[in-house]
Amino acid sequence: MTSLGLGADDLGVIRAVARKELVEIVRDRRSLFVLLLLPVALYPLLLIGSTLVATAQQRKLRAREHVVWVEDRAQLPSALERLLTSEEAAERREDRTPESRALALRIEAPPLGADYGRALAEQRVDAVLRGVPASVPPGGADEPPTVEVLYNGGLDASVLVRDRLLAALDAWREELVRVRLDRAGLSPRILEPIRARSVDRGPPGAVLARVLALLLVVLATSGAFYPALDLGAGEKERGTLETLLLTPVSRVAIAVGKFVAVCAVTLACALLHVLSLGLTFASFSALAPGQLALSPDPRVLPAMLLVLVPLVALFSALALALATLAASYKEGQAYLSPVLVVGMAPAMAAAMPGMEPTPVLCLVPVLGPSLLLKALLSETYWAGQVALVVGSSFVYAGLAVRWAASLYRREEVLWRPAAARAPDLLGLRGLPAGADRLPSLPQAVALAVLCLLLLWFVWVPLQAREGWAALALAGTLLLGVALPPLAYARLLRCDLRGTFSLRRPRTPWLWLAALLLALGCVGLVLDLQHLQASWVGPVSAEELKAMERRLSELRSLGPGGLLVLFALLPALCEELLFRGFVLTGLRREGGAVAPVLLTALLFALFHLDPARLLPTFVVGVVLGAVVVRGESLYPAVLLHACYNALVLGLESFAEPLRQVGLLSAEGPARPSAWLRLLAAVCLVLGATLLAAGGRRSPSSPDSADGVE
Repeated sequence: MTSLGLGADDLGVIRAVARKELVEIVRDRRSLFVLLLLPVALYPLLLIGSTLVATAQQRKLRAREHVVWVEDRAQLPSALERLLTSEEAAERREDRTPESRALALRIEAPPLGADYGRALAEQRVDAVLRGVPASVPPGGADEPPTVEVLYNGGLDASVLVRDRLLAALDAWREELVRVRLDRAGLSPRILEPIRARSVDRGPPGAVLARVLALLLVVLATSGAFYPALDLGAGEKERGTLETLLLTPVSRVAIAVGKFVAVCAVTLACALLHVLSLGLTFASFSALAPGQLALSPDPRVLPAMLLVLVPLVALFSALALALATLAASYKEGQAYLSPVLVVGMAPAMAAAMPGMEPTPVLCLVPVLGPSLLLKALLSETYWAGQVALVVGSSFVYAGLAVRWAASLYRREEVLWRPAAARAPDLLGLRGLPAGADRLPSLPQAVALAVLCLLLLWFVWVPLQAREGWAALALAGTLLLGVALPPLAYARLLRCDLRGTFSLRRPRTPWLWLAALLLALGCVGLVLDLQHLQASWVGPVSAEELKAMERRLSELRSLGPGGLLVLFALLPALCEELLFRGFVLTGLRREGGAVAPVLLTALLFALFHLDPARLLPTFVVGVVLGAVVVRGESLYPAVLLHACYNALVLGLESFAEPLRQVGLLSAEGPARPSAWLRLLAAVCLVLGATLLAAGGRRSPSSPDSADGVE
């Protein structure tokens, strides 16, 4: 509370505001029904309805006679025909779909000149057997005949008939093998020296835990939408927010009280959903035995609640903040819809195979709680994971609450008219003559997203073509990275010197600081790459082969060409985009730390290489700090070019460097103790020169003082 500027007297205000908002929500019968009562009846109705539909569909499949065409129908072996027209074969094969066992098949000969693909699409036939031999030699043949089953994967009935036919063919093959063994005087057990059987000792619900963890995150996200919109943008539209703000109480206390109300409603909604879902699965556990049954250990329920509370608090604060930014209910819905997509992405990633709650992943927002919820339901957790996830989630929730509370101190947010214009992406409106024409935050974000999409859909496919590596890489840098910010700045009629920080650094010492930081970053990045590989795994052999093919194609350029293509061009083009246009636009809202971090994150994502995500982010932070402190792009270009050249040299001369002891003798390239010491000294000296020689401007980068 002290970080928000609240005292003990404000606790009563928070309780009063929260009680007022909760009473208003409960009085609204529509919201009470949708948020609290509907979940209790929703899941039983859905499960009962799906069960009835599935039962009706199975009866429909049983009543229908499915047509199977068999080439050379007259020569079909009687043993195979018996297996096709009875359920004997399907009952032998437990791995086949159970629904296929009750299918009634009608065996027919195909019409003369029939088009099998069209007949399957028109559902005149469900499957076709082709290549069935009239007889099989007792002693076998050098090349056994191949029987094909033609079906349409887009039709459920055709897929089920395919399973039934494959079961019959497997049973027929087993009968033929037994006949051959009998004639040879051998026991059928000779083909089965051992029997394998898998036993799942995990708790019930291990498979369903993936889905339920995703569902909990979705509930924590979507459950906060309605109360947040009602207490934020809804009060603006109704005109009741002014009355509340005119009371002689702290605005931050009002914001925290609203947050408590939103959080309480969201948590109650999520718990009711989980309770209804648990009771539904418990009642219908006979219909979903084994892994689909859900009966978690009661001891993990308090831990699940402990994880769910900060997750709900995080999304409640974010929803309230975005709803407060909105001037109308409709605008608030537009703001909150992307939150659901962004929140679902980490939760869906948690359901991917191989994703485990490691100590690092436990600290990732949303992803850590999703992984821990999955581990709790499958009973594979340990206490340290719970502590990491809960602690980090409360920190993120606290930051979100602080942001939401800060909005209630800004008059331009609370009194923004509903008819306010949308972000201007194609011009700079309303600027007086002589004002600095610099890009805005929406324009910077729009350009970064556009360049990322162009890179993914245009330039990456071109770089993957054989023989196009050098030309595509140069085109990517010049046309896909450098040209868009220059063209966009020209379209917006921006001040190019101010937009791209094309001015002399404040002191010549920044050039030396850039060189020292480049040397220090190289040693630091080698360790960061090894650290990240321990989290996400090393680069696969296939990726290494693909990189080697590209490098072998580019080596024909010679050392000078490689230096231009991998060091100079990326430094100039990427700095124009990220530390030029994007960083300037992000800094228009004030501050430097958040814009530098966000620019570094975009810079790391732009490289599309998960193996270098953390090192590239750290280098991006250093580059952003150089531009902010020196108010010039030129030292950052020098640092970037030197860093790229040093990395290229390390990759080209790795073996000689191993021999002299600067790199590890075996395994991945890691710096020796001497190289680490040298890198640390360079980083300290470079940071000292940067702090002493660079000076942040007293105002935001759009101030007139910052332009020479």
